[in-house]
Amino acid sequence: AIVLLVTSRIIESDVGRLWRAVREDRLAAVASGVPAIRYLLMAFGFSGFLAGVSGAIYAHYVTAISPNSFLILISFQVLAIVVLGGLGNLTGAVLGAVVLIAATEALRGVGDYRMVTYGVILLAVILFRPRGILGSR
Repeated sequence: AIVLLVTSRIIESDVGRLWRAVREDRLAAVASGVPAIRYLLMAFGFSGFLAGVSGAIYAHYVTAISPNSFLILISFQVLAIVVLGGLGNLTGAVLGAVVLIAATEALRGVGDYRMVTYGVILLAVILFRPRGILGSR
């Protein structure tokens, strides 16, 4: 919740607007006087910071980290959450996580067919809501 609050505050700030400007059209942002490289490096550093904090919280939660803690299925699940919720939308990412985690728990009995269900859900979202459930801002 704290990470979502901090991230939403930064996205709504002047820095967030400049990050969006650089993301959408780097050439136009540079022509407007925005130092694009500086803001790209700031975005990279901020995302690295968030990844580090998330990793530290995860390590504390599971109490032991090994390479087997990060299987390819977890990467697919995270990607599915982001695509389902909508790229560029924090609320959509939370909603996507809630929907897919609820689907995981509901389909616990079918085992590996859970990934097929993820695929069907993602195909339906891509067909009917190409920008995700909540889309991007």
